[in-house]
Amino acid sequence: MNFYNRHLLIMIMALLICGLCIADTPGGVPQQNGLNNPVLSGPVGSGFFEFRSNIEGANVILDNQTVGTIKGGILKIPVDVYDKSFKRDLRIEASGYSTYHETLLRSPKVGETMIVRGTLQVLPLNLAGSLSLAVSPPGAAVSIDNESVGVVDQSGIMTIRTINSGSRALRVTRPGYRDYVQQVYITPNLENKVRITMSPVTTGTLDISSTPAGATVIINGMSYGNTPVTVAELEQGSYVIGFTLPGYQNAQNQVVLVAGQRVPVSVFLQPVPIATPTPVPTTPAPTPEAGSAPVVVILGLLCASVLLVKRR
Repeated sequence: MNFYNRHLLIMIMALLICGLCIADTPGGVPQQNGLNNPVLSGPVGSGFFEFRSNIEGANVILDNQTVGTIKGGILKIPVDVYDKSFKRDLRIEASGYSTYHETLLRSPKVGETMIVRGTLQVLPLNLAGSLSLAVSPPGAAVSIDNESVGVVDQSGIMTIRTINSGSRALRVTRPGYRDYVQQVYITPNLENKVRITMSPVTTGTLDISSTPAGATVIINGMSYGNTPVTVAELEQGSYVIGFTLPGYQNAQNQVVLVAGQRVPVSVFLQPVPIATPTPVPTTPAPTPEAGSAPVVVILGLLCASVLLVKRR
């Protein structure tokens, strides 16, 4: 390699190194932000962005980098100014508020303060949550506030994606098992979980009535009040039911109660029969004859006379 070529190669390498140094210098060439900006030369000066927002403490994000927070309603930052304008991506964010988003089509001029206003709106409060049920055994019917929401499948899991927050009446039913009833509170914006293990039914119920009503009910020797009456929580088995009511004949019924069943029992009471008295025959007294009356008078007078003579 001759002297001329060697010096030419050194000069090319020096230019490449200088170009790399300029590209790595902060503020030298702006970073690409996805907005198809042209490659610019070094800055010609500096200016200011003044961001104004109605939400104190909101984060200001410029070209995907947080540059500060709103204090006293503003955030003022210095920026490099280039000979050509380029697009800048701006977001102003705060929890519970909508995000303000704007593409800035120009930059401030040298020494200029460019004011950008971003108004954030309050997000509507989400008043709904979700409810996840784990039910054993599966196959139970589920209702909320007396409205059916479906049947738990064989996985044993039911998820209700959207349900209004607040206290809700949950009922889970399955034949052969006790009803599960509970008030559950639905917290908004959260998945509310409830685990349910249903208990098998081991008792039954008797709905007892009589005509007329008011009869005393005796079940297997124990009094259970007067008809109509509902007797719950009876173990499965055979029961003898007696009925007593003044003026009516006693009645009795026998039932076999199976767990989980509700059995109606009704009787018609018969009045006690009233005995009809047997008539007693009577004999009339003899009537004295009309001709015997003077004789009786005379005998009486004679007796009186005899008594007077003896007293003298």
